[in-house]
Parts: sequence; C-alpha cells; structure tokens
Amino acid sequence: MAMPNSHAFAAAGGAALGVAWLIALQLTLSYRTTEEFGVVASAIAVAIVLAVAAFALVLQKSGRERDMTLAALVLAVATLLFSGWSMWMNAVDARSTNPFPSDHRDAQIVLEFLLPGLIGLMVVWRMLVRSHRIATGRDPRTCWPWITMSLGLALVFNPAGIELVGSAVAPSGSDWLAGLWRIIVGVAAAVLAVLGIIEYALRARRLRLPVQAEV
Repeated sequence: MAMPNSHAFAAAGGAALGVAWLIALQLTLSYRTTEEFGVVASAIAVAIVLAVAAFALVLQKSGRERDMTLAALVLAVATLLFSGWSMWMNAVDARSTNPFPSDHRDAQIVLEFLLPGLIGLMVVWRMLVRSHRIATGRDPRTCWPWITMSLGLALVFNPAGIELVGSAVAPSGSDWLAGLWRIIVGVAAAVLAVLGIIEYALRARRLRLPVQAEV
C-alpha cells in the first residue's frame, strides 16, 4: 500500500507545530501570560506528534481518506476534552505570575491550548491527505479556500485581532465600544466569507481543468 514518505510526515508535523506555536504565542502575549508558554508549547508538541503517529497508523492499516477524516474528528474531540481538563488547567494556572488576574482566566487557559491544537491538527490532516493522494497517483488538489483561511488566521491571531474579537464576543462592563467592535468583527467575517466562497468557486473550476498539481 502506497504511503507518503518520511519527509512528508516530517513536513506536516513541522508545519503544524510552527503554526500552532505561533498562535499559542500570540494568545499568551495578548493575555499577558507568557510565563505559561513553555508548558502550553510542550503540550501542543506532544499533541501534534501523537496526531502524526495516529495518521501514520491509519494510512498503514487502511489508507482510506474517510478513515483519516474519522481519526481527525476523534483527535479534535480529544483536544477539546484535554483543553478543559481540570488537572491541565491547574498545571497551567500554577505557572502564572500575572498580578492582575482576568475574570476570563479559565477561558484563556482553555483557548491557549484548544485553538492552536485544533489548527495544528487541521494542518497535519490536510497535508497528509494531500501527500497520500500524490503517493497513490491521484489529483492532490482541493476546493478548500486556503488563501482566505490563512488570511483570516493572520487577521485574528495577533494581539490587536485577539483583543478586538475578545471585546466583541465577551466585552467587559467598562467597554463602551463593544457595539462598534461587534460591527467591525461582523463585517470582517462577512467579507472573509464572501472571499472564501469566491476562492472555493475558482478552485472548483480549476479542478475541472487538466492540471496535475496545485501549490
């Protein structure tokens, strides 16, 4: 059974780890909890290594994309459960030296692992699906709007974007501009949705053309 080579697994894991660590760093910078980054980054690295191993096992046993998707969903649920596990949250909170604790502290701890973990998992999954298609001689192209998705991640996961989205979703009682932030976030989400639909349509059209590969 054809499988991606070791370089494909290393590339998928490395790309996922880089993206996930960058997002986690942006979150800890925004929350002013950088002293927690070490333990969060270590947990993310373990999660991605386990994901790569799980996908390798699925590819070796069945080699079906449907099974890879099922494995990705199971890993996503495990990531969600772990991010809210009380022992994990207490371990992260014990490393905090922030003299000004937030009212949303529990949510911050959950998000510091959950969002990078899920996005890293998605990167591993899609890169290995693509590599598997190439290894089996199939068309590796996809309709997924990767450019729009990457733009959305760049807009959200930076200190300014995180603060803006946080103020729109869970504003503090003293945030008099919460209504404005909601409008800005809503408009930005609508624009990204339109761009995503356009990109999806263009990619779907390209899939009907006799092109053998796509960047």
